[in-house]
Amino acid sequence: MPPSLLEEHLQSLPKQPGVYLMYDAHHRVIYVGKARRLQNRVRSYFQNSALHSPKIIKMIPHIERIETIVTDTEIEALVLEANLIWKVSLELAMSVLPLPSNL
Repeated sequence: MPPSLLEEHLQSLPKQPGVYLMYDAHHRVIYVGKARRLQNRVRSYFQNSALHSPKIIKMIPHIERIETIVTDTEIEALVLEANLIWKVSLELAMSVLPLPSNL
């Protein structure tokens, strides 16, 4: 995502609690997270990288799109995050595991 578009996108993110999904150039979910304030949490990925884990540092250049889902509470965001992680993990497993030959 070009820096000018990124800054514009970060400014437009909601300030409410919710869940965010980060996608790569192939439209695959590469990260699911929750936040008390979506704008602050998502913005933090694009600030001082010295504070990020190696996994996050490696992921950041691959982010092409960020989708947010606003929730009423942090607890609702937590539950939604868990459900989305489960769904994304299941989809990934289904795409890489071979199907049994007797089906």
